[in-house]
Amino acid sequence: MTRHSALLGFLLAVLLATASAGRAHDSLPPLNGHPVPRTLDELWGAYDPRSEPLDAETLEAWEQDGITCRVIRYRIGTFKGTASSIVGFYCFPKGGTKLPALLQIHGGGQSASFDAALTDAKNGYASLSLNWGGNKLNVGKAKVAYDGPNTDWGALDATHPQQRNKNHHFAGPLTPDDYTLDPVESPRNSNWFIVVLAARRGLTFLEQQPEVDPERIGVYGHSMGGKLTTNLADIDGRVKVAVPSCGGGGVILEDQADLPGCVKSRQTDLELACIADNPYLARLSCSILWLSPTNDFHTAIDNMAVNWARLPDDRVRFSIAPHFNHRHTDEHAVTQYLWFEQYLKGGFTMPKTPGLTVLLNTNNDVHRIHGYARDRARAAGPPSCPPRRHDHRLGNPLSKLSARKTRESQSCRPTCVPISWLASCGRPRHEVPNLFSTHLLHMGSHGAA
Repeated sequence: MTRHSALLGFLLAVLLATASAGRAHDSLPPLNGHPVPRTLDELWGAYDPRSEPLDAETLEAWEQDGITCRVIRYRIGTFKGTASSIVGFYCFPKGGTKLPALLQIHGGGQSASFDAALTDAKNGYASLSLNWGGNKLNVGKAKVAYDGPNTDWGALDATHPQQRNKNHHFAGPLTPDDYTLDPVESPRNSNWFIVVLAARRGLTFLEQQPEVDPERIGVYGHSMGGKLTTNLADIDGRVKVAVPSCGGGGVILEDQADLPGCVKSRQTDLELACIADNPYLARLSCSILWLSPTNDFHTAIDNMAVNWARLPDDRVRFSIAPHFNHRHTDEHAVTQYLWFEQYLKGGFTMPKTPGLTVLLNTNNDVHRIHGYARDRARAAGPPSCPPRRHDHRLGNPLSKLSARKTRESQSCRPTCVPISWLASCGRPRHEVPNLFSTHLLHMGSHGAA
């Protein structure tokens, strides 16, 4: 062997050792020939979101309307030898102590919302809005401009829309490419997993802030943020309460022929075991409010009805706006705030779910619906009926959910009393699912619920 070749061999050994040492300090160790995770226990079991320093820093700070406002950045972790960091808005009432905290997770194609964090802070919370998508920050009503550092996923790309990776690892397969963690098909290649990990680090950020009560943390998000909220709340016990909006309904498979009306999809066994909402929902331990309209395109209410059916009644409530798609009426949107008020502050109690009985007509013609309030004292008022509405929804399993028809029935005022009322609905169609619902408007010091 010549001196030249020996020198090249030495340098190559040094480079390989350096690369190996870098990966040895990764937040998620390389597989190195070990089997890929195939359950949530294997996927998350060894990961501790508190184990590594956050290296948190404030990039911008100001005050407005009695609120301390900051743009912050913290380290998500090190992946493939390269650091990843995330930016967000952090707001809290100036001088506040022992505050309940909220983590806001934006939807697809969106960005961290200053206005969301500011509103939460004005309602008495410390609030962190994460910019996981890597898009330009939404400064909203902020009194300062910000054009500083943004989220940097390092060797990965969990942005949305994706900024570097041509492959879509939210909707796409778990196969590897230049921007995935593992070189083989693996659930750790899914961006859903990577963003939930970043959000778990966000919980660590919140619990380490001196003004935050770490025992009172909630999380909420819309659309893709709704799915991320559901998964985060189900896998991390630090979440005490959650409100997923238009996300987290779970998967129904194409071969589940006994479930008409649902939106069905193809899932590999690995996706169903580690990425779908279904295995996460089985681990629910916090109180959760389903906030989604009947006609939402992103998460089917029929899927939720199947996948949420086994969740404990004492932890779950539903706020469902009829006829709407991917948005809410004001009366339904406010339930998110009230849910947090109940479980993080204890100053409010949500009204009980109204009762509903469908009275089937033996002539198979017109049905009657009997609705009633379970909170008699709260619903009782003047002799006129409390505001209410019944809905009879017809689902067509051959059409997209957003195209389904929902028919509103008319309440029958002459037979109505303050806490009980009757309404009629049209002829049912037995070849499709029929959904009957009742909506009761409660008025109080907090507004409608």
